[in-house]
Formats: sequence, structure tokens, C-alpha cells
Amino acid sequence: MPVLKFIWFLCVCTGSVQIPWERSISPNKVPYYINHQAQTTCWDHPKMTELYQALADLNNIKFSAYRTAMKLRRVQKALRLDLVALSSLVEVFREQELQQGEHVMDVVEMIHGLTALYERQEEERSILVNIPLCVDMCLNWLLNVYDR
Repeated sequence: MPVLKFIWFLCVCTGSVQIPWERSISPNKVPYYINHQAQTTCWDHPKMTELYQALADLNNIKFSAYRTAMKLRRVQKALRLDLVALSSLVEVFREQELQQGEHVMDVVEMIHGLTALYERQEEERSILVNIPLCVDMCLNWLLNVYDR
């Protein structure tokens, strides 16, 4: 069953980027992005690159605590994590059988968990969420934070 979910996700997440970009998958199942116009590839989603540039614009905030808070809030809103209730996160972890322990999640498990989380937000809040984009960007951010 996990293989079918992963194949479904590959089909859905191809919609997370627009022309001239294409989403592709490396052998270790980590997504990367191809710009056919510039003939380049990169690990970061094009929207994530835009977000990083927007975060750099906040570097002129004088006090580091405020600067950090603004950057975290910008990331939170861009990834639509401001919509996520902690109780929803706990429930998704339970459903995905991700309880306490030493288990290290692989990319496929992260995709399943993030997809379930964003689907739940869409259902609970009746807010239209671009699930493929949110999953790709959040996955990108998590892989960068935890250094693939």
C-alpha cells in the first residue's frame, strides 16, 4: 500500500511547479527541480528559493530576536503551518503510526505524513490548500533543516 500512495503522490505533486520547472525524483526519493529554460537543476523548490530571498530581506531588522521571530513567522505562513493545530499534528502522527521512539522517517513517510496533515487542515478548516505545493515546500524545508 505505501508504494501506491507514493505513486499517487508523484502524480499529484508534479503540479507543485509551473513551466519552465519540472519536479523529478532522485534515486533516494528526494525531489529535485529542473528548469528547462535555464537548463539547470536544484534541490530547492522554486517557491522555496523565493522564500529564502524574502527571508534575506528581513536581515535589516536591527534586533536579532525580532529578526528571528519575523523569519520564523514568514516560514510558518508560507508553509501554511499557521493553520495546523497541535492536536491535528498529534492525530496525524498516531494515524501514521509515528509514536515516540528511535524510528527515523524516510522521505516517503514524510510525504505521507505531510499529505495527511494538509488534507486534514483542508477538511477541518474548509480552507483551500494547495496540498502538492505545501507538501513539497514543507518537505524541502525539513530536508534542509535536517540536512538530508
